[in-house]
Amino acid sequence: MNPRRRDQVVSVVAPLVLLLVWEILVRIRVLDPRFFPAPSEVGGAFWSLLRTGDLWRHVGISLWRIF
Repeated sequence: MNPRRRDQVVSVVAPLVLLLVWEILVRIRVLDPRFFPAPSEVGGAFWSLLRTGDLWRHVGISLWRIF
């Protein structure tokens, strides 16, 4: 494998491995889910907010506060 291709693979695989390790550490209670919720929980909450339309309302409120 040439160095450029290897770098591309590592740039995709490394974040996925990090998310997998994070998920496992939360599931086996090494990380406290109150402070480090599992990526699957974050994704589920994101999808729920996106589906209900609440995400855009919250983003709008946050942007209003910034400006």
